[in-house]
Parts: sequence; C-alpha cells; structure tokens
Amino acid sequence: MDADLAPPELRDFLPAIGAVVTLVGAGIAFVMAFGAILIAANANEANGFVSFIYNFAGSMSLGVFKRIDGFVTFGGGAAATRDGLFNWGLGALVWLSIGYGLGWAIRTYGPRLIDDLPASPRM
Repeated sequence: MDADLAPPELRDFLPAIGAVVTLVGAGIAFVMAFGAILIAANANEANGFVSFIYNFAGSMSLGVFKRIDGFVTFGGGAAATRDGLFNWGLGALVWLSIGYGLGWAIRTYGPRLIDDLPASPRM
C-alpha cells in the first residue's frame, strides 16, 4: 500500500455511508408524503399513529414547508387541506433531493477527499 494514501478500510465505508444518507432522506420524504396523503384523506388526528406522522412530518418541515402558513398559502374552501398537501408534498421532494444529493456527493467526492488526507503513521 502506498504510504501517501489513507487506509482502504476507510474508503470502503463511503458507499455505505452514502447509501445510509440517501435512505434517511428518502425515509423522511416518505413520512412527509404519507402525512400529506393523510391530510388529503382527512385522517383523524386523535389517532396515535396519525398524530405521530403529523408531528414527525411537522418537525421535518424545515420551518418552510409547514402544514399551515407554509411556503404556499391557499385561500377559499378546503384551504388548510390544500396548504398541507402542497407544502408537505413539496417538502418531501426537497428531502428526497437533499438525501440523494448528499449521498451522491459522499459516494463521488468522499474517496478524493480521503486520498488527500495525510497518511497516519503505522506501527
């Protein structure tokens, strides 16, 4: 092994780390999209599962894609449903993009960054 390169073990973890980051982003996107579907279905908020999904999706809305008074606010009848459906749906797309983009960057640029690290002295 070349003394100037980082250990290959570190390099081998990067695809897995990138995949985990992508899966976390996709998981958050799925919960937000599922929450938007529950809003459209007018699900009972007293249900524990529905309440959990609403709370989780609300906390992952980044303060921008809020269910009410979010990125886009509609008027007229059923405005709250349209607000939640649109904002959480858009938030799901953003989380999907963030997860995929960060995962891709880790898989693509991570090995180059590791190769630029100074080698640690070995005993």
